[in-house]
Amino acid sequence: MILYLADNRSRPNWGCRATSMALGALLQQVGPISDIINGVETSASTMTPLRSGIALPKGVRRFFRGTRRISWSVFYALDSFLDLSHDFLEVDTQRSVESFLRLKGRFPVLEGIYQKFVRCEMLVINGEGTYIFTDRPRRDTLYYNFAIALAKKMGKKACVVNAMFSDEPEFGKNKKLYDETVRVLRQTDLITTRDPESYDYLMPDLEGHNVKYVPDALFTWSAHMAEWKEHMRGGVEAFESFGYETHKRVPDVDLSKPYIAVSGSSWAARDQDRAYNTYKGLISELQKLGLPLLIVPTCGGDVFLNRLAEDLSLPSVPVGIPIRIGAAILGNAEVFVSGRFHPAVMASCGGTPCVFLSSNSHKTRSLQNVLEYDNVVEHHAMPDAAASALIRQQCEDYLAVSRRERIAEVTRRLGQRSSTVVDLLSQMRDAR
Repeated sequence: MILYLADNRSRPNWGCRATSMALGALLQQVGPISDIINGVETSASTMTPLRSGIALPKGVRRFFRGTRRISWSVFYALDSFLDLSHDFLEVDTQRSVESFLRLKGRFPVLEGIYQKFVRCEMLVINGEGTYIFTDRPRRDTLYYNFAIALAKKMGKKACVVNAMFSDEPEFGKNKKLYDETVRVLRQTDLITTRDPESYDYLMPDLEGHNVKYVPDALFTWSAHMAEWKEHMRGGVEAFESFGYETHKRVPDVDLSKPYIAVSGSSWAARDQDRAYNTYKGLISELQKLGLPLLIVPTCGGDVFLNRLAEDLSLPSVPVGIPIRIGAAILGNAEVFVSGRFHPAVMASCGGTPCVFLSSNSHKTRSLQNVLEYDNVVEHHAMPDAAASALIRQQCEDYLAVSRRERIAEVTRRLGQRSSTVVDLLSQMRDAR
C-alpha cells in the first residue's frame, strides 16, 4: 500500500496537475495507492498551534494574510517577537515529528494524516520542484523532510521520486536547510532526480546512497500526445472552462493553423507589475514574426498574462482548462516561449521547440540538456528590449528549420526511461 505524498492535482498549476497524474499512473503499476496527501496540505498550514500548545483559530492567520491587513514581513516579525509558531513544521525535522505526534490527538486533521501513515507500507513523495533551498524555507520542503522522518520512525519505507534539487539563483543555498535535508534524505530507501544536474548537485553529500537519475514522469505523456492533438481544430474558445465563461466573444486563434504560445516564469511571478511591462515588450517583439500569439497562463503566478491578454486583445487559455487539452495546445504550437518546466515538457512531448526563460532554479537550463538541445540558451525572466529581440531571433530560427521530429523522438525515449521508476519502486517494495 502506497501513501502518495504531493499528489498536486489540487493546485491550479498545469505542471503540478500534469506530472502528478503521470506519476500516479506509474505508481499504480507498483501497487495500490492507499491514500494521498495533496498539494493543499503541503503548501499551506492547516492547523495553527502555538509553541505553548495553545490552539490559535486557523481563520485568524488566514484573515490577516489573505486580506493583507498585515504584511507578511510584519506578521513574521510579530511571530518572532512573541515566540509564536503557527505550524508544527520547523527546519529541525526531529522537532517537527515530535510536535506532530504531541499535537495530533488534539487536531483531527493531523490525526487523519497520521492514520494515512499507519495504513501505508511505503511512502512515495513526488519531489517535483520543491527542493529549492531558499533563504526562507518553503513549507513543502519542511513537510517532505518531516514525512520521511515520520515514515522511518513508524517502520515504513520512504522514497522521493521525480525530484529536483537546486540552489535559488538570487540567494544561493540555505545551508542549514540543505544540511538538514541531506541528513533526512540519507534515511530514504530510494531517491530519483528528474534531471542530471540535480543528481550531480546531491551526490557529493549522498555518495553511496540509492540515488538515480530518472526523467520526469510527465515524459510518459509523449506516448499519448498524437491522440490528444487530434482535438486541435477550431478555436480555443471551444475549450473555455468553467469559471471563465463570458457573455461576449473573446479573441480567438485557429488551433489547426500555426501559432506561437507564450507563458510566464516562476521568477517573473514575483513582480507582477514589472512582468506585465516586460512581457508587453516581448509580445510586441514576437508579433513581428507574423504568426498569431496564444497567451497561456499555466498557474496563479502567470496572472499578469491574463491582464496582458485582455489589454492587448490577444487570445488566451484559462488555467482551468482540461490539462490534456492544455498539453495538446502546447504540443501543437510552432514555438513555445516560457520559463515553466512542466509546460515545456508538455510542449516537447508534441515536438514543439521551446525558447526558455530563466526561473527560480536551474530547471529551465537543465531541461534543455535533458532534451538534448545543441545550444543551451536561457533568456532573462524579465526580458528587456535587447533580450526580447534575441528571443524573437531564436523563434525565427526554429520556424525556419523544423526540429519537431527530433524533439518528439527524444521525448519518446525519455518517456520510456521515466517508466523505469516502476521497477525501482517495486524492488524497494519487495526488499527486506
